[in-house]
Amino acid sequence: MLLKKRNIIFSMFISSVLLIVICSRFRQNHFISYIQHTDLTYILEALVMSFVSVPLLSSMVWQNLLLASRINVPFKDALAINSSIAVFKILMPFYLGEFSRVVYLERHYGFSRKDGISISFIYLALGFLSRFSWAIGAFLILGLCKLKGLIFCSSMLPIDFPGWLKRYGVPLPCFVKLWGLSVLSFSAQIMTFYLISCSLHLKIQIFDILLCYPLIDLMAKASFCFKGFGAREGLIIFFFGSYGAPELLFLSGFISSFFIELVSPMLGIVFLPSFFQVIFSGNRVYDKQ
Repeated sequence: MLLKKRNIIFSMFISSVLLIVICSRFRQNHFISYIQHTDLTYILEALVMSFVSVPLLSSMVWQNLLLASRINVPFKDALAINSSIAVFKILMPFYLGEFSRVVYLERHYGFSRKDGISISFIYLALGFLSRFSWAIGAFLILGLCKLKGLIFCSSMLPIDFPGWLKRYGVPLPCFVKLWGLSVLSFSAQIMTFYLISCSLHLKIQIFDILLCYPLIDLMAKASFCFKGFGAREGLIIFFFGSYGAPELLFLSGFISSFFIELVSPMLGIVFLPSFFQVIFSGNRVYDKQ
């Protein structure tokens, strides 16, 4: 527990330092002026889009992944599980919050720990794959390198993909559906950033956003920053610097990250009591197809 707290403090410290360094280069009077002239209509649309991406579409991916494992879960239950875990992921850096997903599968559905880790890893891998899908043309080499990294990481964990496929007989069309839903979920995140940039009157070409934002998000998530804060804003300024003032680009990155990484996952607070009850009671429910 002490190590987890140190990791959180360390990641927050890195993010804070980066944000302070970036903001120290801004002209404060311009910064305030840009905020005052923000189009609130686009802001509200971006907020809605972030909720569509994180709680709703990502929960659909989770629900279909459980269905592939022959666990019939209603969407409202999948939403409750995924939203609760999203809160844990805020409090625990470096994807450590995913272990609560493994514990839930083990306690509630009777999954072995190896199968639980496999399903959680597949869920994360789908998220990476959806980001590669947008930039596959320009960043094919990067995507292959990242895929090798995922394979290397999987070799270090007790993951049994062939056994999981054999036990549950997951067909290829099911994986295609999961990939499509994952791409759709990340598309909503891209749209959130696009709407925020529109609210700040930035005219970034949508093609450039589709090409560069997946790379920006991957690099930010791979950093030691808390939820990518600091790294994501700096990368946005670097990639889209020709489209506007750095203050505007910083705001576009910070607000979109705030909505996606912190605001929308807060829906999970509503479901936390029932989630904790399952984790600590260990009552198993078998609803296999």
